[in-house]
Amino acid sequence: MPISVDERMRQWDDFAEPYARLAQRCPEDMLDALAALAGNRPAIELGAGAGRIAIPLALRGVPVTAAEFSPRMIRHLREAAAREAVSNLEILQCNFASLPADKRYGLAYCIDNGFFALCSEEEQLRCFRAVADVLDEDGFFVIEAAAPTPAQLDAGARIVYAAPCSTIVERFKRDGASTISLIAEITTNDAGENTQAARFWTLAHHYVPAAKFDDYAGRSAMTLHAMVGLERSTL
Repeated sequence: MPISVDERMRQWDDFAEPYARLAQRCPEDMLDALAALAGNRPAIELGAGAGRIAIPLALRGVPVTAAEFSPRMIRHLREAAAREAVSNLEILQCNFASLPADKRYGLAYCIDNGFFALCSEEEQLRCFRAVADVLDEDGFFVIEAAAPTPAQLDAGARIVYAAPCSTIVERFKRDGASTISLIAEITTNDAGENTQAARFWTLAHHYVPAAKFDDYAGRSAMTLHAMVGLERSTL
C-alpha cells in the first residue's frame, strides 16, 4: 500500500526547515538551460520546495508556476519570493500527480529527485499524463533524478550533502514498493567532533530506473529529447 499523500505532506512539512536552510543555490548552467527551453513561455515546477529554482528562474523573466504540496515549504517559498520581490511567480498547492488543466506551459520540470516523492508507479504515470495535458505541443518535460545505485542500496546509505560543519546522510529501508529514506543531519566542529545530537527526518520515495521514465513517456505520448549525464540503465 503506497504511503498516503497526507503522510507524505507531514513528512515534507517536517523537513521544510532544514531543506530551506541547506538547499544549495541553483547552478547557473541549469538556469540557462531551463530558461532556453521555456523561451518566452510560462514554466511549471513540480515539487518547488523553498524556491531555489523557481525564484531565480522567475527573476530571469520566465513566468513560473510553483507546484508544491507541503504548506511549510510554501511558507518558505513565499518568504523567499517576497525577499526577492518576484512578481511573475504563481504558487499552486497540489499533489503534482494531478495538475489543473486551465493553463498551458512551454516547460515543466522536476528537480532534486522530487519526482520520486510520488510513491507508486501508478502515481508517477499519472504525473506524466498530467504534464502532457498542460504542455504546449512542442513543450518540454525535464526531470533531474539520481536514484541510489544497487551498491548504495546494499550499503544502506549515501551522502547527499557535505559542507565543512554539516553533513546530510540518506539511509535506506525498503517498505514494499517504496523506499523509506531516513535523512540525518550531522553537525561537527573544525576538529570533526559532533557539536549536537544528529537530527533525523523520514521521507518516502519510489525509485525507478531510467527505462521506466521511457515507459511513462511513451504511454503519455511524449518522446525523448535528450538524456544528459546519466547512464540509461542505472539512472
